[in-house]
Amino acid sequence: MRAYDVTLDETTALVADLESRYPVDLWIHPVNRLPAVRISTIRVQHDRNREGIGSQVMEELTRWADANGSVLVLTPASQGRGFPSKTKLKSWYRRFGFVPNKGRNKDYLYMDTMIRRPQAKANPTPLPTSDVDEYGARFVTGDPVTFRFARNTQKAPPPSSEDRFQQLIEPTGIYLLHIGPHRPPHGWTSGTATLHRPLVLPFNLGGYHRYDAESWKAVLSNYYGAKGKALTNRLREDGYDAVVTTGSGGGTEEIVVLEPSAISLSNPGLRRRLMR
Repeated sequence: MRAYDVTLDETTALVADLESRYPVDLWIHPVNRLPAVRISTIRVQHDRNREGIGSQVMEELTRWADANGSVLVLTPASQGRGFPSKTKLKSWYRRFGFVPNKGRNKDYLYMDTMIRRPQAKANPTPLPTSDVDEYGARFVTGDPVTFRFARNTQKAPPPSSEDRFQQLIEPTGIYLLHIGPHRPPHGWTSGTATLHRPLVLPFNLGGYHRYDAESWKAVLSNYYGAKGKALTNRLREDGYDAVVTTGSGGGTEEIVVLEPSAISLSNPGLRRRLMR
């Protein structure tokens, strides 16, 4: 543990470094006579929202705090209409190790409502990612890509009692296949999708084409502690607009689009059918 105060020079240098590398406005400052830093503001530039920048900055702050043995404190407050609610902010901060400053976690040295103590390991193990080139399109986490897709317009059957295909935990969205120059199967619809910040990861960490504890659905559900629509929301909060899975054979497998606006159709009337 750090036994001395955090200095203003330290936090000023930290803010200058982060603001030079990310499109954000930061206001953090040391807590007098305590080994702690108060986070007052993390504001991402409006035209760069939903790119995961806030999460990247918070990860940098928590790594700095852990490396320097510093406590982080804050009090979530919504900035009004169009901004995340106080409840959503609390949930977001919890992902980085913050807990309510009350009950058994209460530290009377701080008046703030949430606190994060230094941790030996600042962040969870990162998500396993992959990349693939297929039919002239390159799928890499965080990189824009445009491709032709096909989608079965028939409604998926309800999940079985054993949930063989892990439908109960999968993120909600528009499920597609990448078809490149090929014709879509009979009865399927097709179109063009442009993903701005996809998350690309293996279909199964064990290299198998099956749904088990190492499938992409299980990995994401466990990583975010959510499923269904809640899982989709968590992925979107991190700036992802789609999930692309890759198989052991070197191509893509399931693709789920989290942002409907990424889909471009030759027949706009099909959009409502896709969203069912």
